[in-house]
Amino acid sequence: MTDQQHIEALDRIERKLDQLLGIQQPDTPTTEEVRDLQARVDRFGVQVNARLDEVTALIERPEPDGQADR
Repeated sequence: MTDQQHIEALDRIERKLDQLLGIQQPDTPTTEEVRDLQARVDRFGVQVNARLDEVTALIERPEPDGQADR
């Protein structure tokens, strides 16, 4: 087991003990939940950047002759 796996296991044990003892702890996301959220944020960032590139290309595209006065 890696150090990270030990930490995660201890966190799960602590949460279970708190639950059994009726101690309310603020909900803290697990490492897996944080990684999942980070992956979702990264995918969203890629989508936003791609859309921004499309918009930038449209803005920077030269106007066809006779269309500049519109």
